[in-house]
Amino acid sequence: MYKQCQREQSKVRQRMIAATMIRMLRQKRLGDIQISDLCREAQIPRKTFYRYFDTKEDVIVYVSETCIQEVFQKVFDTRRNMLAVSEDVLFRYWKQRAPLLEVLLREDTAGTFVAAYMRQVLEMRACFEYLSGTMDQRAAAAVFVGGGFLSLLSYWRHNEFEQSPDEMALILRDLLRKPIFNTDYFTYISQLEYKLK
Repeated sequence: MYKQCQREQSKVRQRMIAATMIRMLRQKRLGDIQISDLCREAQIPRKTFYRYFDTKEDVIVYVSETCIQEVFQKVFDTRRNMLAVSEDVLFRYWKQRAPLLEVLLREDTAGTFVAAYMRQVLEMRACFEYLSGTMDQRAAAAVFVGGGFLSLLSYWRHNEFEQSPDEMALILRDLLRKPIFNTDYFTYISQLEYKLK
């Protein structure tokens, strides 16, 4: 776990530790970074690290949740103010933070990032307001869409951000608003299985 800081000075120190970890992750894998290395690089005593975080993985959770809360707030502010289509905001946010996204989607950190993202999706009840069904069905749909968005981000990163944020927003809108298959999913799978035989 990481500490929810109240004082500004503590928040600054916590962000500094997180920024140092991300800087180190651009050069090393998470498993190759020791807390003592992180403390030395951040120029803090080891006890200071433990004042804010229990483990080095908690730093990844902190960074992930902070980014996710920030981008969701930007999306909700955009929708509230009708400034732009919110899908554009999602992709612009991550494009501006491409090196961070690169670190968060790497195989040694992606599991932590995805888990933090899904927790945030489930905690943001506003994500459910446009969905129908029971609360469990709406939660499952929100997680499904969230997982699809993360996959789309990963695809975009893998293609070295070839498409612009606006183009990616159009792709996402099409995926969310149009049927993907020419027929229902189960008919599609049955036809696919038949063709593979």
